[in-house]
Amino acid sequence: MNQRISVRAIVREDDKTLLLRRANGRQTILGQFELPGGKLAYGEQPEDALRRYLHDDAGLHIQTAQLFDAVTYIDRDDRDMQYVVIVYMIGLADGHHAIQLSQNYDKYLWKTVRELQQETITDLSQLLLGIIQQDEITEKSIEEIEHHDVSDTSDSNIIVYSDGGSRGNPGPSASGFVIVNGRQEVVA
Repeated sequence: MNQRISVRAIVREDDKTLLLRRANGRQTILGQFELPGGKLAYGEQPEDALRRYLHDDAGLHIQTAQLFDAVTYIDRDDRDMQYVVIVYMIGLADGHHAIQLSQNYDKYLWKTVRELQQETITDLSQLLLGIIQQDEITEKSIEEIEHHDVSDTSDSNIIVYSDGGSRGNPGPSASGFVIVNGRQEVVA
């Protein structure tokens, strides 16, 4: 089995997510929309790769990148390839919102999660957005993560308790977390 590490960006503006439509690539993803991102180069840091893909493929500049999730995905076209996908919530730099697509993409969309179910989206992007065989990720959940006040934690430490499960890979899955500060108070 081969493994490949990649990064993907959830770029949100208001309550909408940015998706790019593939203009090239293998037949099963050609013409489908996906979250921006791609493979890490050898020795490259995930956030650097994310900055590279957003700049080169969409002409966008990152102001903030917050780790959102890390998942594995087995490619249905190549069952011997397992992807480790690092997903970030992205805040764009002021004044850099005009999208300029590379030759890899021919169209972009800003859609809400609910609207995305009606579009042609790659399997990986569906998985990352939580819309394969499970309830959609609510706009409120994403909003809470984006607007969480990190000043609620102590300066000294926090503890993150997490767990999750899946029926198959890919398949229906769920996860949860609780963050407590040094005074054992629940932060999130």
